[in-house]
Amino acid sequence: MLIINAHILPINQQEIKRGFIFFDQGKIIALGDMKDAPKWQKVYDAKGQYALPGFIDAHTHLGLFRADGDNEAGEDALSIAPHLRAIDSVDFSDPYFRTALKNGVTSAAISPASVSVFGGQIAMVKTSGEVMSENIGVKVALGDNPKHKNGTPSTRMAVVALIREALAKAKKYATKRNKDVDLASDALLDIINRKKPLYVHCHTQGDIRAIFRVADEFNIDIKLIHATDSSDMASEIKERGVDVICGPQLCHKNKLELAGHDPALAAYLTVNGVKCAITTDHPETTAENLALCASLAMRDGLAPLDALCSITINAAEVCGVADRVGSIEPDKDADILLFDKFPLEICARPTAVFVGGKMLKR
Repeated sequence: MLIINAHILPINQQEIKRGFIFFDQGKIIALGDMKDAPKWQKVYDAKGQYALPGFIDAHTHLGLFRADGDNEAGEDALSIAPHLRAIDSVDFSDPYFRTALKNGVTSAAISPASVSVFGGQIAMVKTSGEVMSENIGVKVALGDNPKHKNGTPSTRMAVVALIREALAKAKKYATKRNKDVDLASDALLDIINRKKPLYVHCHTQGDIRAIFRVADEFNIDIKLIHATDSSDMASEIKERGVDVICGPQLCHKNKLELAGHDPALAAYLTVNGVKCAITTDHPETTAENLALCASLAMRDGLAPLDALCSITINAAEVCGVADRVGSIEPDKDADILLFDKFPLEICARPTAVFVGGKMLKR
């Protein structure tokens, strides 16, 4: 397919005000100015519309919390469950996948919920149904969510102690040659070897500092999810090179640790040099509204290009899939959106969605 006469926002390079995008067998081959456009039998005339990479939601529970009310997102009975795999519960027939795709969300990380300290492994998928990775990292939860009123853990210090205990056990497990299989420890080997990160649900500064201590003790890579009260810690977060998944922008302050929720957080962290992705935390805000969340961040100070990056290349990098998605460039997947107005305008909606080079039938 050859898209012509497009106003291209490649994300990782200068915009091309009248250009072409050539892709074949699901991969982008070339892009450039119209004067350099090749000849091709299948042509889509964008007629001046914006073209940009498909949107990526870096943290959702798509296919786990389902439209029919079924909830497969978390295993309440297990506090330490890094061996659980979100992909084993994902239902791709859930209508929210189709709705997200129609609204330009072509890729999403699907995470276990935060009812357990170690919730399980996070999957990366295309909303069209392709599984990009069954495991991009392990979900950990701090704060109120994993605490249990009638059991263990019931305090923040117990939550953090369980994280340390599981990591220490995995570290010891890694040194054994003849060992009985321990699925939980085995699932943490890539974490302690820094091959994959922990994705950490947290809100308060106390919880963020706690996971920083753990990261230092075990020399592990972490990504922060939500990080609601992190604005005062921007310089330390930048210094540590920790990425943050901000949001959702639209939520109610239904617990004390959300009291400081501020839609301007992504703008503040970005200005201070922290790489940010924006999330809907579907179904907290439904995934179809990812662009709206980025628009709200832009309203509260995030520069337009940074807002687009937060749901494209930044999200791809945070999720470890930037080799395939997040920008329009050769050898990446042909996940491309067309808009007849700037994509983050409140009334903007994709006029065409391509995933893996195939155009979505509306």
